[in-house]
Amino acid sequence: MAMMIECRAIVPGGKGKTEKHCSERNPSGNKTCRSCGRSLKRGGGVYWIDWRDHGKRRRERIGPSKEAAELRLGEIRRAIVEERHINRDKGARISLGELVGWYLALPEVDAKKSWRRDVQMLGAVTRHLGENILIKDINKGLMDGYATERLKEDSPARKGESIRPATVNKERLALNTALNRAVAHSKLDVNPLAGKMKKLNEDNIRERVLSGEEFERLQCSLNSPMREMVLVAYCLGMRQREILELTWDNVDFESNIIRLSGMETKTGFKRRIPIHPKVREMLINLPRGLHTNRVFLNRGKPINNFSGNYKLQWDRAVKEAELGDFTFHDLRHCAINNLRLTGNDHFTIMAISGHRTTSVFRRYNVVTEEELQKVKWKPDEKLGVHIGVHQPRKKGEIG
Repeated sequence: MAMMIECRAIVPGGKGKTEKHCSERNPSGNKTCRSCGRSLKRGGGVYWIDWRDHGKRRRERIGPSKEAAELRLGEIRRAIVEERHINRDKGARISLGELVGWYLALPEVDAKKSWRRDVQMLGAVTRHLGENILIKDINKGLMDGYATERLKEDSPARKGESIRPATVNKERLALNTALNRAVAHSKLDVNPLAGKMKKLNEDNIRERVLSGEEFERLQCSLNSPMREMVLVAYCLGMRQREILELTWDNVDFESNIIRLSGMETKTGFKRRIPIHPKVREMLINLPRGLHTNRVFLNRGKPINNFSGNYKLQWDRAVKEAELGDFTFHDLRHCAINNLRLTGNDHFTIMAISGHRTTSVFRRYNVVTEEELQKVKWKPDEKLGVHIGVHQPRKKGEIG
């Protein structure tokens, strides 16, 4: 039974290789590393403990604290003397980088439509906390500090703005989900963050909807096929990915319905969308591709993502139309709001938009100032007698 210290000095990686950590494990009494010669008294090493459990050699990575290693070593010694089972914390043997790599490689995670977004969010967490931090060292205080520092960073999508609380909430939730999955797969005994992180307040409800005149200005500033895709988003409330991947097999002109399968929607539930007359006219006149069944094409080829020239064209059109802070997804808000203003009931609109809960559906309905100005009041003839109307006082009456 012994305590070891792992050298973390940076050493050359050999011919044609990059630099790497030494990683030599030395007896804790050594003053210098027996491999690279670096001083071990300067700190920066990682402590391990080494013992035999019923003849089988065991090793456990503790971390940079010598005191923690000594305490753990003492605990194991007592357990061996008392012939008790040695309970090893699994969180002390797996780092954040290892956990994230394992989680993203799971078949059920790899199959998610949001896999790339998961990689991005967990990458942000790993970058801040460090891929070598042990899971047992992750706690609420550390995640609160992460949120504070993350909110100070500049947003890559919105120039001049910082990362929003909603983004930080999603990133922390992604880590919590990975930890829960690790517990379910018995890679961890417990999730150290379970029920401990408080959600940051989010004031990110989009309240921008376009008038008919504003939408016309936007369309006039766009070229095909962006002009046609924007029309579908504004009239039908389909998501950007649903529009890009729409095929002619989805379009039923006879029933005047667009049918999306669960594989083609964000929620995983199939959806039926009635076709707006203007969208129907546009689709009928739209040329079809020779070697593809996709609806929206660029020079006869499918459009795979809304980036590059399309993003530049969108930003330029929004600026020319003087729409201010307006995103492509805001067109979905416009469609849902217009369906409500036309008098459709909420259940019909939710069936079209694909919202599964009323709480999310409410975020897409914006009551504008114009609507508030048209509010109807209950008529009350007696109201003016008691409020705001001066009644002359009779002679001798005390008011």
